[in-house]
Amino acid sequence: MNLLAQAAAHEINNPLAIIAGYVQMLEDRLPPGTEESHWAHSCRNAAARIRDAVARLNRIVLVEATHPTGTLPPILDTKRSTEKLRDDAGR
Repeated sequence: MNLLAQAAAHEINNPLAIIAGYVQMLEDRLPPGTEESHWAHSCRNAAARIRDAVARLNRIVLVEATHPTGTLPPILDTKRSTEKLRDDAGR
């Protein structure tokens, strides 16, 4: 599981770094307060959220699933799957 998660994280991080870098450069060039600068800022924030989610893939120490909701099946809960690592670090 860890090898798969780490490989996926690596494959996602490479293009994500390029996207985040170009969005940052675009945001810096747009006039502040414009609708376009707001879009660029939203893209940069979304890229940061993806980066954080991918970073959790590298820290998976156990497999914890989400609870099924409605018609959605359970999926890997990356936050709960990394909690043991955070708990151990806090001791």
